[in-house]
Amino acid sequence: ADLVTETRLRMRFFRHQSLSRPARLAASFGEYALIAKAIETGSESDAQQSMRAHIMVGGNLFADMVASIKPE
Repeated sequence: ADLVTETRLRMRFFRHQSLSRPARLAASFGEYALIAKAIETGSESDAQQSMRAHIMVGGNLFADMVASIKPE
């Protein structure tokens, strides 16, 4: 399978859980706006920095979600 498709399938549950919260959805939108602005202005370093920051937030949220799962 294509790497992007495989990653999207694996992340589907997490993305639903994360983005179903209005505050996170708004924050994610703001993060993407920063990424898009950096791309539009041609600032590769700002685009990279903004995307890395967005991924770090997602990673931290994912780690929190995993930590909150109670073992059976």
